[in-house]
Amino acid sequence: MNDGLGVFQDLYDSEINFIISTFWDAGYKVKLGDEMNGFKDESDCLNNMIEVIQELTRMAILHYPDSSFASKYA
Repeated sequence: MNDGLGVFQDLYDSEINFIISTFWDAGYKVKLGDEMNGFKDESDCLNNMIEVIQELTRMAILHYPDSSFASKYA
């Protein structure tokens, strides 16, 4: 798998929006989509950035199977 910044850039380049949030001692939460167009998926209680990257990758492949992102990471 590519490094995290590469994954984030590839999501952006494929026009796949996402949000990452954190609250101390509660882990990370990711959402695939955006507030304007809605969210397709979300996941919380992720423990580290590796899990964040893996989960965003999984979600993007599932929800955007015809994207250039999915072609690269599937």
